[in-house]
Amino acid sequence: MKEGDVRPIGVEPPEPPPGPPPRSSRLHSAAVLISAISAVTALLSFAAFLTLTWSATTRRTVIAVMFFSVAVFLAAVSATILSAARDTYARRPPG
Repeated sequence: MKEGDVRPIGVEPPEPPPGPPPRSSRLHSAAVLISAISAVTALLSFAAFLTLTWSATTRRTVIAVMFFSVAVFLAAVSATILSAARDTYARRPPG
């Protein structure tokens, strides 16, 4: 028996140090980037719609860009949340 194998009664063994934090997936990183870009696009189109005078056709286009950016933002945020939740749990080995 080695000296390190014997422990006094009532003493808990030391816990191993935690490993490095898990890396987030590429899907998570891409979804964060897409949500940031779409949020900025939506804000800029909204500000342009409010502050500038547009013709009727251009006004409709600016509104369409704003709504499309909001839809992309919502989809990207949901992908961000779901991929973060997926990355939280350890993967099971195949088989």
